[in-house]
Amino acid sequence: MTRAKQVAACAGLALSLALNPASGEKMQDWSFEVAPYLWAMGIDGDLDIGRIDYDASASFSDILDQAEYGAQVLLEANRGRWVNFLQIDYGVLQSDDISGPLDLANVEIEVTSALATLTSGYRAPLGERHSVDFMLGVRFAGFELDVDNSLLGKSTTQEEVFDAILMLRPRIVLSENWTLMTSASVGAGDSDLVWEMFPELIYQPGALTFRLGYRELNYEFEQGNAELDISMPGLVAGVGFVF
Repeated sequence: MTRAKQVAACAGLALSLALNPASGEKMQDWSFEVAPYLWAMGIDGDLDIGRIDYDASASFSDILDQAEYGAQVLLEANRGRWVNFLQIDYGVLQSDDISGPLDLANVEIEVTSALATLTSGYRAPLGERHSVDFMLGVRFAGFELDVDNSLLGKSTTQEEVFDAILMLRPRIVLSENWTLMTSASVGAGDSDLVWEMFPELIYQPGALTFRLGYRELNYEFEQGNAELDISMPGLVAGVGFVF
């Protein structure tokens, strides 16, 4: 079975779990949350080609300086113990302060990136107050690089990565309004390994949720004698609307 088929099979299994609760379980009403947020992400990349090592890193301020626009949002649709989760990160970076060899050409570069995670699964109770979500799903990463060279013209490079993932989300209820939740996931497919760790503190006084956490997403690729390791860590803050 190809990697693409494996990813599709896992996504289909996750969807079937979400839509077919265990027999005898009473169905409850749907609950939804929409939570825009800011991920103050940096990039730490390491590329090994044979014995040569390349290091590429950018802080959040570096990325912010080149940012044109972006959007980040978390969506949840839950029914009883059945949980469905979608997270999207989209951004466009642009730089036009680049000169070609001998300053003979002006070069403009635009990078469009999209990250998306879709999972479904079951919320298992842990005692009377706490719980843990067991979820299967798909993680997508897409990148498009547009280069406009005043001498050589325009060129576009695209890359898309799909991975099947397993996600666990333990939820520790600290008080009536406070919850500590950690999203931990691991998977593979087009990448050799992708993992994420995302602990966050959630305050919910009513129909609003206030989120503060730290998210790190890591990709590993290996092809021939080349190895690429990319880590994207940063603080996350957001406000959600529950209905």
